[in-house]
This record gives sequence, C-alpha cells and structure tokens, in this order.
Amino acid sequence: QGRKIMLTHTESIILQSLLLNVGKMVRYDELANTVWGDTYPLASKALTVYVRRLRKKIEKDPSHPQAILNKTGVGYILKPVS
Repeated sequence: QGRKIMLTHTESIILQSLLLNVGKMVRYDELANTVWGDTYPLASKALTVYVRRLRKKIEKDPSHPQAILNKTGVGYILKPVS
C-alpha cells in the first residue's frame, strides 16, 4: 500500500519466511525453527502473538485477516496479492 511500517527483528523474520513461501502453508514447527531454532518450548504461543502484531501492522482489519491466514494445528499462509 506504499506505506512504511516498523517491524521488530522477530516480526521481520516471520514475514520474510512467509514472503519466501507466498501462497504456501508454512508449518508452525518450520516457522518456529526459523525464528528460534528447535529449543524454544513456547514457540507456538509466541508465534500467535507475533503474527497478531504483524496483522495489526499490515491488515486492514486484523480481526478478519485477508493476508496472513492460519490453519489451526498446521501453520500460516501469506496470500498472494491479486
């Protein structure tokens, strides 16, 4: 939309991973491993928080996301821009 947004380091890693896989499901465990490695026991809960923050920054209505979607128990998908 032509506007700049400020991302934390973790948010940028998550968004980059989703951007590299636009239109493809990125499993929770893959995303958590990319961000924290495989040693972070609360990764799935933390991902939920970080993705919610990302949605607030990039979605028109974060409560009804259109860009970053999730499939419960599986992962997140970044929809391609049409």
